[in-house]
Parts: sequence; C-alpha cells; structure tokens
Amino acid sequence: MLLTRQNKALKIHLVVDACGNPIDFLITGGQVHDVKVAPQLIEQNKQVLSKHTEALSADIGYDCDELRGVN
Repeated sequence: MLLTRQNKALKIHLVVDACGNPIDFLITGGQVHDVKVAPQLIEQNKQVLSKHTEALSADIGYDCDELRGVN
C-alpha cells in the first residue's frame, strides 16, 4: 500500500506474466478489498490471459471461493 502526500492510502493491483513483465494494472483506494478488483482485472485481460495461462497466482488478499473457479 502506498500513501499519497495527503496521507491517503492507495493500492496498485498488477497483472504480470510468468517472467514478471507487466500486462495491466489498476490503482484503487486503500480501502478497496483485493477480491473486489480481481474479477475486473481478469475480465479486462481475458483475451491475453486465455491464450497463455494455465493457472493464476495471487497473494492471500485475493483468496476467495468465487475466484478459485474463474475460467
């Protein structure tokens, strides 16, 4: 989490490939839960991800039943 000069929290949600190269990102307020952002990032990048992706990895903040079944 980042803090702005006004001490407001920001989060950067990042999609990278297997080599760590950035594919997409989304900046949200610090109060936005990771689980709420993941479906949007996956949907926005579905065309790229579906070509090369067998599995997704994420930290525990993105862990929920709804995301485990995303195809």
